[in-house]
Amino acid sequence: MSLSNENNPMLVQIDLGSIAADGSLPALYLPKKSKILGAWIIDQAGIAASDSNYVDLRLQNGSTVIAELDSRAAHENGLTALVAKAMNLVAAEAEQAAGSSLKVVYDETGTVQMTSAIMVLQLCQL
Repeated sequence: MSLSNENNPMLVQIDLGSIAADGSLPALYLPKKSKILGAWIIDQAGIAASDSNYVDLRLQNGSTVIAELDSRAAHENGLTALVAKAMNLVAAEAEQAAGSSLKVVYDETGTVQMTSAIMVLQLCQL
């Protein structure tokens, strides 16, 4: 009896730190074909929902978005301190080719910033 890798996913924690400026961070190298099953953001201080002070986070492979979170009130509605918030996955981009290098793209508007934040990815090798 063989095991299905999709039934035995792994979790990867990506340290985002206290990001205070727009930019990109390296996230993860995938040496084998993989499937992203879930993605979450946890921020130490939390971020109130606001349409003028918000963050936009994207997990990308090159310019292709795999998952995203926008803390505006009309989108994902902020982040509660120390509580994981699910990112929106792009179903068509869940499978990633072997040799993919993923990055986190961070964009802030207003006077908000992340505080000792992490991204948690759940994935399996295919």
